[in-house]
Amino acid sequence: MTHQNKIGFNDTQIYMTGDSAGGELYAACGLTDNKHQIRHLFPMYAAIDITDTSKTIYHWQYSDYDMDPTDEPFIHARLNKFIYVNNVIRLLYPGIENVENPLISPVYSHDFSKFLDITIIEAEFNYYLQSMPKNYVRPVKM
Repeated sequence: MTHQNKIGFNDTQIYMTGDSAGGELYAACGLTDNKHQIRHLFPMYAAIDITDTSKTIYHWQYSDYDMDPTDEPFIHARLNKFIYVNNVIRLLYPGIENVENPLISPVYSHDFSKFLDITIIEAEFNYYLQSMPKNYVRPVKM
C-alpha cells in the first residue's frame, strides 16, 4: 500500500466481499495474503470448486441435502444449474487442464492453518456446500 498515509488508509483493517466469481477471487486473495493485510472475508455464494462433478474430491449427491419430497423437482433444478454453470466457468480457463489449482478452486488448498477469518454466505441448497472441507468452514445454524 504505497500512499496509505495520504489517504488515511489502514492496511490492517481490510474487509473483502464478493459474489460468485468475486467470492472465489477473495478466497484466493485470502490464500495468498502472507502479510495478513486482509482482516476478514465475506464471500457470498463463492464458486470455490469448478472441477467437473465426476472428478471432485468429495462425493456429491442429491441425498446429501434434506429436502421435502414436494420440493425435490425445484431443488434438483437449482442444483443442476450449478453443475451447468461450473461447465461454463471452466471455459474461462482455456488451456488450463488443472482447475484444481487452489487459486482457481480454493477448496483444493492443502493448508488452511494460516487462513484469515472468513464468513461464508451460502444458500441452503447450494451446490458448493458439499465441497467445503471441514477445516475450511464451520457451519452456523440459524
